[in-house]
Amino acid sequence: MHARVLVAAWLGVSLLGACPPPPEDDDTPPRVLAVEPASPVVPITVSFTVRFSEALDEGTVSGDVTADNLSVTIARRDAIEDLLSDINNPPLSESHLDDVVAVNVTPSGSVVTVTHSAPLAPLTAYVLVISERVRDPSGNPLVGVDGLLATFLYDFVTDAGSPEVLSTDVPGNGIVVPNRKLFRVTFNQPVQNVGTDTLTLTGATTPPVEA
Repeated sequence: MHARVLVAAWLGVSLLGACPPPPEDDDTPPRVLAVEPASPVVPITVSFTVRFSEALDEGTVSGDVTADNLSVTIARRDAIEDLLSDINNPPLSESHLDDVVAVNVTPSGSVVTVTHSAPLAPLTAYVLVISERVRDPSGNPLVGVDGLLATFLYDFVTDAGSPEVLSTDVPGNGIVVPNRKLFRVTFNQPVQNVGTDTLTLTGATTPPVEA
């Protein structure tokens, strides 16, 4: 009688020891730790790297503005207030499609890369938007630094883009007097590295240039 009880007790201990303890529930929500580049003024060709506090559920990270799972986008700052409701409850209404920029979103663990399909408009204020619909693998939603459910907004402004020639003082017919010494070229922004190696006059002969 005692032997049976000891055997049963030993088997019970052995079986319990072979099973790992149940995993603890993950109730820690993700939040954004950093955005790179961190400069408020960025090139019109910028791409962003967003670092989160933990890995994300990649199925909740999407930049498709016409899909029901939109969660990451870039929007014009002057339209963001009207857009937030649609971004957190996609799809976007047709009236808002022109206010957002088509982006490609690549999640990898706790890092998300956001690139846009075409250059952004120069000298324009935008917002990088990451919806509260983003989740971690346990289903916890995105929160702010206060631990409360929140959409992440990152303000930035684009630079002037590549310099462009706005005008020259050469006549429209392109004819100037042979001994002309000075030409004026006006760009759309301050420029650097203008010199004899970047600015030339072409024709039957190539005269020396000082810029």
